[in-house]
Amino acid sequence: TGQQGVPATGVTAVVLNLTVTGPTAPSHLRTFPTGTALPNASSINFEANQTIANLVVVKVGTGGKVDIFNNSGQVDVIADVVGYFS
Repeated sequence: TGQQGVPATGVTAVVLNLTVTGPTAPSHLRTFPTGTALPNASSINFEANQTIANLVVVKVGTGGKVDIFNNSGQVDVIADVVGYFS
């Protein structure tokens, strides 16, 4: 929160367009509020060398932040904030 047009206070969740590109292995990303446990559900699944996007809604956590976890390999991740909930 407090960046890219998202207010610094009063935001409960953000809407992200997640794009992965150049993954070195089949994997998945998990998005979750900072300061909480890693969830079991994935936000986007992908194969090696694939570029793919998915729209996700993530609650904001500690410090108004979200975490993005990659399960295996290396990947470039683009997270565009397209909206928020307050």
